[in-house]
Amino acid sequence: SIGSKYQRVCCRPIELSRMLPILGDMKLSKVLAVSVMAAALEIGAMAQASTVIFDGLPGTTIGWGPISSGQTYAQSFTTDAQSWTLESVTLPLTGYTLDGGFAVHLYDSTGTGGTPGSPLLTLDGNDNPSSGQYSYTGSLALSPNTTYWVEADVNPASDSFYEWNVTPDAPTVGSGLGFAYSDDGGLTWGQAPSMSLETQVNANPTLVPEPSSVALLAVGALGLLFRRRK
Repeated sequence: SIGSKYQRVCCRPIELSRMLPILGDMKLSKVLAVSVMAAALEIGAMAQASTVIFDGLPGTTIGWGPISSGQTYAQSFTTDAQSWTLESVTLPLTGYTLDGGFAVHLYDSTGTGGTPGSPLLTLDGNDNPSSGQYSYTGSLALSPNTTYWVEADVNPASDSFYEWNVTPDAPTVGSGLGFAYSDDGGLTWGQAPSMSLETQVNANPTLVPEPSSVALLAVGALGLLFRRRK
């Protein structure tokens, strides 16, 4: 039936030349429309849900990294061979002096010994957390096999004081270089490679459509445009 033939085309893109005998007496305009739909469905299906690419939550908390004016802490994570787009990071925080000015940033690892180097992104989220797990969001393309740092600090004009949980546990997902800390606002960094700051990093895969899908979409769209002009 036409319904079953239509389903075959939607579920598995095939070359336009092979569609014609399958669909028999369907008009060419319908064939072209189906090819466009099939390719669009395949490309759309490639948009996947957010994936945890680094997971240190929950950890065995043995201490806390103090974050205040001039004191900053950062947790590293290293991407795998795939390309990702950052979506969010989650941190367990405790606030003591709540004066606002708290911020989370993403840094590259071009500092001395692979420590935080240049800031890449300021994430959106609560600038005055009290106690609990807080998520901060932002979008940035992440390169494969590259180390990044999730850094938390406080505006120098603020009197706020926060703490970020420290754990000896290895992350259950992903890898990194431990955490780094600075007492001079990030000018110099110390490292604790055998420890981590409890952190979760979520990202979306950056997928490239198969060439066959792109070609099918282009052929269908051009065909429909040609027929309309005729």
